[in-house]
Amino acid sequence: MVPPDEELKNLIKVKSPQFKKILRPSYPFYVLYNLLKPEVYCQNLVRIGAIGDGGKWLCNPAKIREFKEPCVVYSLGLNQEISFDVEFQNFTGKRCVLRAFDRVDQNFDTIHRLEKHGGTFEMIDIAMFTNKDKNQYSFADIVKRHNDSRIEVLKIDIEGSEMYIIDQLLSIPSCQILIEVHAGTATEAAYFLRKISDYGFYLFFQEINQSRFSVSEYSFIHKTCLDKYNVTTVVNHTENL
Repeated sequence: MVPPDEELKNLIKVKSPQFKKILRPSYPFYVLYNLLKPEVYCQNLVRIGAIGDGGKWLCNPAKIREFKEPCVVYSLGLNQEISFDVEFQNFTGKRCVLRAFDRVDQNFDTIHRLEKHGGTFEMIDIAMFTNKDKNQYSFADIVKRHNDSRIEVLKIDIEGSEMYIIDQLLSIPSCQILIEVHAGTATEAAYFLRKISDYGFYLFFQEINQSRFSVSEYSFIHKTCLDKYNVTTVVNHTENL
């Protein structure tokens, strides 16, 4: 007998041609959003940070309190909004090292609050290639400079730059990715999400931006971290986009 999970995967696989037929060129965002569904079941789904802009949905963050090994969180893009960073550190008891980055310098109060909660800030423009004269650094070089080999939570809110450096972001092993995607078209968004799926990530939450329908928040967890966060695998929809 085929295990239930395999039956579900096969059911989705045979529907792949239907997905591709619906996702024809120039289809609107609502078509894509209607097709997106959670691919794994996260029993303790929690919003960390402000309601509205700034907050992110995280899977079972209480597990982080139990970690024995060191962990690190990267927060890309602040814009003076650190409610996620502060609440994450408070909730997890500052169990992880928190590194925050933005291309624009943050005010004194923001940096002070961040440091008070165990975080550090660097004004850096994350780019495709490193150019020290322009204060531009590739994500791989940033991670290497900090001697980090993997990231527990990667929070990304860099106002469209993610579309150009996604391969770099995915090249560093991460457990959970919380990302705001700014795609010009639904076709671009689908391609972007499929690329994340190709790297072994499962979608567990999506939230459409209140102000811009083309912008949406997505939360992913990597297949190697499912047991770690007590996550049940369902099916992989985004690989069919």
